[in-house]
Amino acid sequence: MHRREILPTILSALSNTIRLEILRILYSRGPLSFTGLMIELGMDPRMNTGKFGYHLKTLMKAGLVDLDKSSGCYRLTELGRSVLKLLKKIEDSVKMERDKLLVRTSLPSIEVFNRHRIVECLVKEANMPKRLAEEVAREVEARVRKMNIKYLTTALIRDIVNMILLERGLEEYRHALARLGMPVYDVSQIVEGHSSEGLSEDPREVTGRAVLEQYTLTRLVPRHVADAHISGLIHLVKAYEWALHPESIHHDVRVFLEERTPSSLSKALLTIFDVIATYSRLVALSQVVEHFNTFIAPYIGKLTYEELKNRIREFIELLNAGTYFHNAVISLDVGIPKPIGEEKCPEGTYGDYEEEALRVVDAFVEVFMEGDDEKKPYLRPLLTVKIYKDSLKGHARNTLLKLAKLASARGTPLFINLTEGGYSNMSYSDHGLRVYSTIREEWDEILMTGSIGTVALNMPRIAFESRRDEEVLLDKLDAAISLCLKALEARYKTLERRLKVGKLPEYSFEVRGNAYLRMHSSTLNISLIGLPEAVKLITGYYPHENRDARGLIAKLLREANKFVCEEAGFERRVNIAEVRVEDENFRFAEMDSRYGDMPRESLRGDPRTPYYTTDLGSLAIPFRDLVRITSEAQKLTPGGHVLNINMAEPSPSAEKLLSTIERLLREKVNFFTFTRDLTYCRICRRIEGGLRAKCSYCSFSGSKIIHYGRLTTRYETISSWDYGKRIEYMERFRHII
Repeated sequence: MHRREILPTILSALSNTIRLEILRILYSRGPLSFTGLMIELGMDPRMNTGKFGYHLKTLMKAGLVDLDKSSGCYRLTELGRSVLKLLKKIEDSVKMERDKLLVRTSLPSIEVFNRHRIVECLVKEANMPKRLAEEVAREVEARVRKMNIKYLTTALIRDIVNMILLERGLEEYRHALARLGMPVYDVSQIVEGHSSEGLSEDPREVTGRAVLEQYTLTRLVPRHVADAHISGLIHLVKAYEWALHPESIHHDVRVFLEERTPSSLSKALLTIFDVIATYSRLVALSQVVEHFNTFIAPYIGKLTYEELKNRIREFIELLNAGTYFHNAVISLDVGIPKPIGEEKCPEGTYGDYEEEALRVVDAFVEVFMEGDDEKKPYLRPLLTVKIYKDSLKGHARNTLLKLAKLASARGTPLFINLTEGGYSNMSYSDHGLRVYSTIREEWDEILMTGSIGTVALNMPRIAFESRRDEEVLLDKLDAAISLCLKALEARYKTLERRLKVGKLPEYSFEVRGNAYLRMHSSTLNISLIGLPEAVKLITGYYPHENRDARGLIAKLLREANKFVCEEAGFERRVNIAEVRVEDENFRFAEMDSRYGDMPRESLRGDPRTPYYTTDLGSLAIPFRDLVRITSEAQKLTPGGHVLNINMAEPSPSAEKLLSTIERLLREKVNFFTFTRDLTYCRICRRIEGGLRAKCSYCSFSGSKIIHYGRLTTRYETISSWDYGKRIEYMERFRHII
């Protein structure tokens, strides 16, 4: 055929709708037989053979279709394919001009609907083959135009795409394309203050957390792990932080003090405050300033005790001024052990400043005893106190007695037992999560480390499903821990990747050849929630009621530690813990009570807000038995724990409480605190022990009275708790010390 005749022939062939449809079918379906093509067109092979044959010959004459003689099927030629693509572009242009679809995007902007954007999205986000993406996009466009939608948005288009993917059985692509967000109704409830979740928090933070949690569950962890979280078998602690930050960091403030070389205590404290302020939004749970008094002691110089106390008060006031410093933990040393004392400091060694370090502790005690300008108790920072073997004699013992007085009056400090045992150093962050040194000589192994992530495990659920069969119980425990390990591995790799690409510069800067956050020395934790209830479901008794029940707790903890060691090895520091972080004990109990057949006697609290036990100190256990059981349990929970002893009124004298502290140290209880119920009167500005309805001094009541309590490690105003937490606190047993 002459070149000048080709174009008219092609245009003539394209002038008929049946011939155009033949080209489209061959493009989308591939080669088809004569009869197959007719059926696809909806033509009757007995009635329309001649008519169809004419159209087919016309397309073949134009070079758009040819016959594959080996298969007997008709197919598009390269020319036919190119012509059809050109026609589609022309049709798209005509459609856009004739019937524009305006789309509201998330930029925000209003743009003309463009099918190719859908193709790009499917290829980029879901890794879909381009040809399949084009088919889906064409179907989406057809449906959108047919629906005659008046308010078209990118979110609605994505929903239609997902619907079509599900209809086609392409669920994996739909999973990758899932949109993260919240229903408008839920957002409006938070914004308008009808949701309990948004009562005391910024709605932007509440909604943002919801989206980030969905991201964790859909993209970071395996789907069966996400299902276990959603069903209430496990709980990914602070799931919205899993792609962003570690749970905690244990600072080595010497790094920052050496860089700034402060010339006075005020400047040294300001440097530490800047560190706390910087990292306050970079941790999911807490940050710990280790050996605080030891590291600032060289900067005290010739300050009098009153001047020192004023500097400490100013520092504490700074930490109580903002809303973002609630996660700070100050760790104090009662005395300076030899390995730390031999370390060099700006002038001499830290051991040269032991008296100054003890004066810092004394100043903290006095400031916390006095309270703020209105005589209210300071709620932050959290104070942990490290007690060493030499803390029990000399000046250090006098300081320890003052700490006992503070604990008796305000309940403030938490005590860390380093008097003996297998660790040269260990420390605890908020909620009782622990880091520890594995080599006795390397006391600083805990510095510049932290907790990477924690997964909580619903022990009563596992026990209930075991039907009182211990062998089944252990198998189910191993299977559940395996899920936890997969989740923790995903979190570890996510943060490790962010560190390597420089997304966390505050953690990745180099210090003595290592990143500031030493990932390989940091911990991952699996927290067993509701162990007492789990044991009761199997044996019929709580741990303190029966020897077999106590033995089963030890057996479960040993099995958990053994399985973690075998499965995780030593590449990751995965530890078993018994702590609560974000009220997962309520979530587990509520889900078990609503969706399962859990016996009511296995749930504690009000039927509307049930909960599981997270520390034995809350149960009515004789103090002697409580100490013995706790000591054994803490040995088997290296990831974290806390014994919170609620004191009955009247609170003990400082001497009596110090005697109790020494007993707990001898019994090798690693981490413990004493909680006193506190009542504060706004009128006369006095603090009393107990939860009083009215002030004993001025008789005022109602809004003039503030109650303070502690469920785990931090004191809070009881009015800020929801109903369930208030019930839990009131049900805690008060011990006569």
